[in-house]
Amino acid sequence: MGVPVAVTMELLLPASLPSSFPDTLSRDRRGLRDVAFGLFFVLLVWAPLPLGSNRPWSWSLLVAGVALVGLVLALHLLIRGERLRLPWPVGLAGLAFAGVAGWAYLQMQPVPVAEWVHPAWSVLEPFGIEPLDGRGSGAVSLDVDLTRDALMRLLGYIGAFVIAFVLARDSEAARRLLLVVFWTATAVSAYGLIVVFSGMELVLLTEKTAYRGVVTGTFVNRNSFATYANLGIVIGVVWLFELFLRDLGKRDFRVLLRELLEGLFAKRGIVLVALLVLASASLLSQSRGGFLSLAAALLTILLLVFLLTKPRLLALAIATPLVLGSIWGLVALSGGAVLERFEQGSDIRLEIWSVTAEMIEDRFWLGHGYGTYEPAFYAYRDERFSLVIDKAHNTYLEHATELGVPATVLLYTGALLLFYACVRGVFQRRRDKIYALIAVAASVLVAVHAVFDFSLQIPAIAVIYATIMGVGCAQSMRSEKRKMRGG
Repeated sequence: MGVPVAVTMELLLPASLPSSFPDTLSRDRRGLRDVAFGLFFVLLVWAPLPLGSNRPWSWSLLVAGVALVGLVLALHLLIRGERLRLPWPVGLAGLAFAGVAGWAYLQMQPVPVAEWVHPAWSVLEPFGIEPLDGRGSGAVSLDVDLTRDALMRLLGYIGAFVIAFVLARDSEAARRLLLVVFWTATAVSAYGLIVVFSGMELVLLTEKTAYRGVVTGTFVNRNSFATYANLGIVIGVVWLFELFLRDLGKRDFRVLLRELLEGLFAKRGIVLVALLVLASASLLSQSRGGFLSLAAALLTILLLVFLLTKPRLLALAIATPLVLGSIWGLVALSGGAVLERFEQGSDIRLEIWSVTAEMIEDRFWLGHGYGTYEPAFYAYRDERFSLVIDKAHNTYLEHATELGVPATVLLYTGALLLFYACVRGVFQRRRDKIYALIAVAASVLVAVHAVFDFSLQIPAIAVIYATIMGVGCAQSMRSEKRKMRGG
């Protein structure tokens, strides 16, 4: 391994604690880690239930839960005096995210430069809104309260990644974290199917006001649910590949085929059933973006498996129609409504994007304020928009509108660094590479869907995706770098 790859960024924690620290805590070296894992487990189950944690009370509770788990885990690391190593892409990504969080904080502060202050502040005084510092200064953000809330959510997502990264250095913990996401997504999808086929038209105990006759699970929006279910599909599909990933293309085809069938139907038949539930629910959500993003993620998985294993021509010739036939069968059974929506053509998104581009141009460097897209759009809307537009239906454009282009580039530079770390893990790891493979496919999934919708802006999905990336990055490190001292 070359020197640049070997370079790591380290967070050094004290090797010992003051003698006054309680001896009982010092003796229980794994107890706090187990508590943190249990609490985080509960959070991953809870996150999608209260409407995707997309209400102020529910996302506040979710972020507070992440903070609590983080404190418990930090105390565990402090007690053990553990050295936490970060591969250089993860370390640089951390600096990038810190820079974005810092800029969002600065957007809320009074600024003395008049050109930086958002124009909205000049029209607030007639409505009794006082300047931030009492001396006539406004802020870069047009609404500091919304920016504060968005910053809190961002810190929660970063915290979920860090927690998953620390916990998932142990491969068994990594497996359990992904399995809780998989089985919770399956349960939510089964609930969504039951609701639709029973005709109840409920989201939990609330009657649906939109998307009636469409599977949305515990989410209000079908696109958000589709992303959530598709993340479960990605985990399940890669989990099936785990049975033969290392030996595919290196063993006799007849032995491979026998082991594949035995593994799928004897050892992991329940996973196939869960995947059928997830895929049916995703297709019955009628989300076009969900369909396209899932197709992109599955193609990514197949491409990476092909590059890793170099299967024989006969194996490839048999496997390809088998996979395509399975996909066609699911679409034929459950995807008719999705195909009909593709035939309907474009919608209002293009008009929203056109206005959003104008908003970006007006505040290219500074942005309108993190989390302020809805009030910012209100100032630009015209007769084309009769409804409230609170999302750009393109996460990249929305971030550029709110944060400004430079901070948005920094944000996605951090995301690309984490993606690179996982891609590298797929090809460098000899064991447990499925975790990095899941993270890569999940990244493709959310990246493609973010072009059309705002699923990644739903707190539950953002926390779950951050968890998947934390697991993938932790398991992308070479084995000798993941050994924990004393355990």
